[in-house]
Amino acid sequence: MPSIPHPLHRQITTLLSQTASTLPAKARFRVAWMLWAILLSGTCVLRQIATTVASCAPKDGHASSHERRLRRIIADPRLTWEALYAPLVRFLLRHISGSITVIVDESGHSDIVRALTAALWYQGRAIPLAWITWKGQTPHEQSYWDDCATLFDRVAKLVPEGVKVTVVADRAFGCPAFLDPLTERGWDWVARVQGQTRIKQTDNSEAALKSKVSGGGHYWWERVRVFKNQGWRKATVVAYWRKGCKEPLLLVSSLLLPMLSVRMYRLRAAIEALFRDWKSYGWQWEDSQIDDVEHQERLLLMVALATLLTILVGVEAAELLMARPAQQGKRRPWEARDSLFQLGRQRCLTRLWTSSEEAMLDSFSPPGTKTWQQRCWSSAAPNARMATVKDDTVVQLK
Repeated sequence: MPSIPHPLHRQITTLLSQTASTLPAKARFRVAWMLWAILLSGTCVLRQIATTVASCAPKDGHASSHERRLRRIIADPRLTWEALYAPLVRFLLRHISGSITVIVDESGHSDIVRALTAALWYQGRAIPLAWITWKGQTPHEQSYWDDCATLFDRVAKLVPEGVKVTVVADRAFGCPAFLDPLTERGWDWVARVQGQTRIKQTDNSEAALKSKVSGGGHYWWERVRVFKNQGWRKATVVAYWRKGCKEPLLLVSSLLLPMLSVRMYRLRAAIEALFRDWKSYGWQWEDSQIDDVEHQERLLLMVALATLLTILVGVEAAELLMARPAQQGKRRPWEARDSLFQLGRQRCLTRLWTSSEEAMLDSFSPPGTKTWQQRCWSSAAPNARMATVKDDTVVQLK
């Protein structure tokens, strides 16, 4: 193992030593080295990582030896979510308070592996919290809903005490088998459902949910019973057909306010951005040519760690940008067009190429309700009051 004196590598090693204390020091050092290499190369494809490291540090070995080292790391059975990822996330989320939104969805690596993922909505992006993986294109050994329950158990281990959780999911999860365990945990939920979902109204009449709206611009909601075939559940049901859309948005929710359910569901798009960060627009997970599911699971662990650190550094970059003096009249900030993930990638490269000794953030602040883009745009709004002309004199209005 080469000795890498880079400050970012040392900072990652220190962070892992504070959290993953059950792992041996050498294992933590190897993980930190691989994370440093992923951040440097911008990919999780082992051959590309090895080539980049060999090009940037030719005295530390040939690309082939780096690739063998990377393969030994993802073959280490000690590297698990419980031993490595969970304690780090708990440490970074220790200052989170109030309420959070957790998004659940499924993605995967081609036909090799599927990953049921839960992620924390954070200023317009999604921070991976936990996932369950299994081999693709093969019969699943256990119930899909048992996997969901296991996923909820993992998320519960990461959430600070006293924090209120709202789970958001697409219509594949709009059923009691998914929603009932959330209710038992005291968590709120918002899920999209199919149009044929049956509802029982206050007058005991039944109808398909899609029949409550007939076209664009129509909106209906009521606190009714839903899911006839599963024995009816009380929920807030919303049918919202926005003008210009091809079909209505049909939601069931434990929340009492209907438009709050619509706003919460819109946050679900953040997990799609997370999957893009993992794949085509980020770490190129689907280009990794690893067929073994166990090795793929550890590679996904490294991808999630790289994503977590990148967003953490992105938050650091965002706070530095917000601390700059206000520039009146600047209506289109350059940085507002980037996400926290993109800001993090840029700042990681700056740290790598300048060998910055600046300390890295060691926690996430509460996520708030605005995206990073909204925060950046509002901070750059002109600081001026309305004015009018009266008797040829400009009068400032309060």
